[in-house]
Amino acid sequence: MLVYGQVVTIGRMKGRIIEGEHIYKMSSKALSDSAKQTYSGKELKKLPLIAKLTVKEFEPVKLEINGNIYVSDLILDKATSSPITKERLIEQLSKTGNTPYEFSKIEVDLGKGLYLPSISKLNELRRTALEEYQEQTRKSYKRQELNLLLEKSVNRSANIVHAISVLLNTLSDKENYSYLAKVQNVYIPYLYFIKMPNLVDKLCRQYSVYVYLPSILKNVHTNIFDNFKVKGVVISNISQLDIVPKKIEKIGNFTLNVFNKYTVSELAKFGIIKYIASPELNSQELNELISSSCIPAEVYVYGNLPLMTMQYCPITHMNKCPEHCSKMCEKGSYELKDRMGFTFKLRQDNTQTITTLYNSKTTFISSNKLPCASICISFLGENEEEKEKVIDTVISGNRLEGEKYTNGNMSREV
Repeated sequence: MLVYGQVVTIGRMKGRIIEGEHIYKMSSKALSDSAKQTYSGKELKKLPLIAKLTVKEFEPVKLEINGNIYVSDLILDKATSSPITKERLIEQLSKTGNTPYEFSKIEVDLGKGLYLPSISKLNELRRTALEEYQEQTRKSYKRQELNLLLEKSVNRSANIVHAISVLLNTLSDKENYSYLAKVQNVYIPYLYFIKMPNLVDKLCRQYSVYVYLPSILKNVHTNIFDNFKVKGVVISNISQLDIVPKKIEKIGNFTLNVFNKYTVSELAKFGIIKYIASPELNSQELNELISSSCIPAEVYVYGNLPLMTMQYCPITHMNKCPEHCSKMCEKGSYELKDRMGFTFKLRQDNTQTITTLYNSKTTFISSNKLPCASICISFLGENEEEKEKVIDTVISGNRLEGEKYTNGNMSREV
């Protein structure tokens, strides 16, 4: 690595360069490798060592590491030209690579005008010395035995039983909701408490129902917490905490962008008892988040996740609906199709003129090894038979396969 004041020799340079101008180094392999290690997942912290290298004429080269001496069969002779320098020896010794050590200080006792016949012999001495030093250190350490009462199940992800929550993005008076008896919690969007109060009231009396608030909430009817027997509410925007009674259970939606334990800790201070993890997390990030959280986590394992929330109605802009809303969105389903032929479902909330655009692919993740407390299934237009099949598949810990399904970001690498 270059240091201030060091003189370097560079190769041929093109362009108009005037003496005295500043020259900037635009890239460095050593610096790039060092930066790459910060996100590679490898252990970065190294133990500092102090080394002394003794190189004398007609004597075996000796390397002393923290008081331990290692002798090589390498012997140097007088050089007829290009004698070895201290800088070259220090450079080679500093290459500790993937070992858990680094030299914080290297002292070199070098005789005058010596020739090093093989740099590989010096590298071999460094490797051998570090390996022997590591082995000596390992043998000198003896783990203290403790009598601890261990949990029977060390691997929490194995044989874990998840609570299941179901989000019903659409409701119908004609549907038989008996399949909800297989799940523990039911999330019903806020708009159906306004538009279909009788059906919602019936579901509230049969199941553990939560009010699922949208990300954008303009017209607030706080009386729904008094008029319906709801167990709790799913918060999709932090400002919604002000309109929810304190006695109501609060779950933080993934729209709160929970990515680390600090966010979880702050949400817990606001009375949130559980959070739905961001679907942007991959498997490793999700496991790290859940293991460090102070409140339980829930993970989406099935559904077309929302991509965008719009504060206008595209159906009106396509001249499919008159200027004054005639609720055409309730009489059919609408989609957007991109240039690649993928279709994205649209769902309208005509009580607030809000439209949600959903992913063309259906996320389906196996819940078998998820370390979370509960999992969530999001339904969007599936019929009763399809819903029951999905619930049974999730309960078994499996997932359905096919082109329409995606594993989300679980296998994504950063």
